[in-house]
Amino acid sequence: MMGFANPQTLMNKPLIEQTQAGLPTDVQPLFAQMIAGFRSVLGDTLSVVFLTATLVLGVAFVLVFFLKELPHRTSNQAAPAVPQEGKASKGSAGVEA
Repeated sequence: MMGFANPQTLMNKPLIEQTQAGLPTDVQPLFAQMIAGFRSVLGDTLSVVFLTATLVLGVAFVLVFFLKELPHRTSNQAAPAVPQEGKASKGSAGVEA
């Protein structure tokens, strides 16, 4: 039964048939129902996950239209350095001019 820990094993028909054949006859229908239940639960879970992801994607797409558009730079040249106002300019020795 530890081989069924991997969800991909549920699609391995020869392994399922081999495992079912090794079980007592009164347990075989229960095993088949259990495998069908696992498949159903995994399918339903994946459906919910993809539906939720689709809803999140849709909300994000709508919210993009409400974002403020920022203009891009028109050149790749660095802006010239502008001295800050309010500070006195200092000479090379650090003494005010």
